[in-house]
Amino acid sequence: MRHLIRLTDWQEDDAMSVFRLADEIAGGKYGGALSGQSVVLFFPPTSLLTRTTFERAVYRLGGQPILFPSETLDKTFKHDTIRDMIGYLNNWAGCVVIRYRDIALLEQAERYATVPIINAMTDANH
Repeated sequence: MRHLIRLTDWQEDDAMSVFRLADEIAGGKYGGALSGQSVVLFFPPTSLLTRTTFERAVYRLGGQPILFPSETLDKTFKHDTIRDMIGYLNNWAGCVVIRYRDIALLEQAERYATVPIINAMTDANH
């Protein structure tokens, strides 16, 4: 299991592997890879294109996208309950995709996650 929080945490070979995987998926391979899995998405309402792209990708891979507004994370982050939230998500999500301005929240989530955390955009990584 691997998180994608900062691109600088990945080597060139890692990035090339992701591009090869993307090509294979586009070619029809891995059609049911997420069958029976839920993928939790945290996106702000203004992120229509990116959110829709992720929702569609999860669906096309056979998974169930579950959408929450990223504002949900404001309360979680401020009250230091990210550990509890990620603990719950570890039990019923196969992956968590977060678009949130503050990368520190994603770094906290990464510490407690047993499922991949994917950064869909922060102020530090656009």
